[in-house]
Amino acid sequence: MVDTKEVIHKNYSPLKILLQKTSVGYNWEIHYNGTSLEEILPVIREADQKMKREYGGA
Repeated sequence: MVDTKEVIHKNYSPLKILLQKTSVGYNWEIHYNGTSLEEILPVIREADQKMKREYGGA
């Protein structure tokens, strides 16, 4: 009899950034799971500022 083991990897990070390279630069989507706008907005603003510094943007 062969023993089997199931492995499940879960990402519990509330922050997700999707970066896409285009012919004219980069685009990104920022997703953050939180319980209130007071929690969510500062995280999204900081992530967006860092992405702009790293990958350009207006």
